[in-house]
Parts: sequence; C-alpha cells; structure tokens
Amino acid sequence: MRRGERLGRLAQFLGWIGLGLVSWVVVDLVWQGLGHLSWHFLSAPPREAAAGGGIGPELLNSLAMVGLAEVISWPLAWAAAIWRVEYAVVGWQRQAFDTVTLAFQSLPGIVLALVLFSALVV
Repeated sequence: MRRGERLGRLAQFLGWIGLGLVSWVVVDLVWQGLGHLSWHFLSAPPREAAAGGGIGPELLNSLAMVGLAEVISWPLAWAAAIWRVEYAVVGWQRQAFDTVTLAFQSLPGIVLALVLFSALVV
C-alpha cells in the first residue's frame, strides 16, 4: 500500500469517527429535548429571568425572515442565471459576474449577513 492510500484511509477513518461523534451529540440532544417540547413552548412568549417561557415570537420572526428572504432571492437568482446563460457576452462582463458570484459563494452566509446588517441597518 502506498503512502497516499494510507493517508486517504486514515482521513476516511478520522472522518467517520468525527461523523459518529457529531451524530452522537445530535441524537443525544434530540433525545433529551423531545421530553420538553410542547405546544406551549412553541407558541408562548419568553419570560424574563424565569423558567417556563416559550419561543413563539422568535419562531414566528424566524419564519417571516426566511420567507421574506426567499421571496426576494428567488426572482433575483433566476434573473441572474437567465442573464448569465442567455445574454452575457463572453468578455469582461461575464468574467466580472463569474468572479463576484464565486466570491459570494466562498464566503459564509453569516459574514455576508453581518456586513449587510451593518451597512443597511446600523
């Protein structure tokens, strides 16, 4: 067996161990949390400095924000894809579009969200 094959098998083995550990943590969290999940918890407002509150408004706000983001992003994504495939001439415009698209794809979403938040909201 060559050195590259051994390193590949070692990386695969370590990957399976990592996947197993993460799966174990997630299953343990779900198992312990299912007993506390109720309609009251999902719909009630939180309580300040007291136990027994819920996540109702936060859940509703999260769903509203995700829905709004989808409504805005889907038409823009389709328009950009159609422009790129049908109308962009091979040249500097297409290259600039591809570079910007690749840059956005390589950044984590939270970084873009923080930059946009600080630029538009703050």
